Amino acid sequence: MRFASFGLFLQDEFRLRDNLLINMGIRLDDYDSFGETINPRLGVIYSPWERTTFKFLYGRAFRAPVLSEMFYQSADDPRNINPFLDPEKITAYEGIWEQRLTPWLQTTVSVYRNEISDIIEFSPYADTVGSYIYTNMGETTVKGVEAIVAVGKEQGIRGRFSYAYADVNVQHAGFADNSPRHLIKANVLVPLGSDRYTVAVEAQYVSSRLDMVGEQVDAYWISNINLFARPLNDQFDLSFGVYNVFDEKYFDPASSLPFQTEQDGRTVRLKMTYRF
Repeated sequence: MRFASFGLFLQDEFRLRDNLLINMGIRLDDYDSFGETINPRLGVIYSPWERTTFKFLYGRAFRAPVLSEMFYQSADDPRNINPFLDPEKITAYEGIWEQRLTPWLQTTVSVYRNEISDIIEFSPYADTVGSYIYTNMGETTVKGVEAIVAVGKEQGIRGRFSYAYADVNVQHAGFADNSPRHLIKANVLVPLGSDRYTVAVEAQYVSSRLDMVGEQVDAYWISNINLFARPLNDQFDLSFGVYNVFDEKYFDPASSLPFQTEQDGRTVRLKMTYRF
């Protein structure tokens, strides 16, 4: 069986005033397997003052089912083929406030809501034990907020701190796996005499999550250090990194047994890059 698809995308930008910009776009896609889908997008950018910017973003998008989902088939059950899966769909709304407090201090706060429907999941047949099929399930809503503080200029010491909160609401049978509520990231970059030699320190926190079978995956902190050098010219880079510096034992959810996979402990990497 063969499937063909084509897409058409149009976008334009309008400056209504010196401080008001509107970006609009629309995309048409047509698939033999599930038909056509039309997805618009809209961005409104307003700067009432020199150091203040507000943004409103709206958009729809989709994810087409892949062949492994449409034609998954177990050795003993030909019904698992489902070539006419619908695409996953998402409608996204986001509001952003960017505020530059000083030439070296900027903050960003964003709130968002994502509405996801026709989620493709690997689900058991209701009437057959041990038989599964990829099928479109119900809806999921994700609401969240993210705050970012950036310190420094393009040259010199620079730092960034971010906190993100997400509330995932699954509106069909089941639960949201691998969906941490809290994410924290902090990093500092320090030039060692010049920007050709730098050291970067990073810390990340991921709160507890659920794996595919509903068991809790513990929260964790990890830290990384990376030394970067461009000793000869702009074509040659050298970096030395130590990841998971404190050798934290932590796990991430997995899609098969075991449903929680232990991640790497302390890891050392040396990387050399030459561009020509």
